[in-house]
Amino acid sequence: MSTKMKPTPLRDNQRRALAALLDGLSKSQASQAAGVRPETLSRWLSEDNFRDRLTEVSTRRLADASVRLK
Repeated sequence: MSTKMKPTPLRDNQRRALAALLDGLSKSQASQAAGVRPETLSRWLSEDNFRDRLTEVSTRRLADASVRLK
């Protein structure tokens, strides 16, 4: 039986970067919006927790949009 651990909450600057990426900003623009260096955002994107949250929210937004189009 597989158990999935609860994701670690994102910090404020990580949430700002996530929102910026989901709004279509470039990595450079998203790092500016979050107030971090581009290298920091690149590191976050290589971390499972951040990448999983990005995928989760992106998938949810896509599903919500699909429902609205029906």
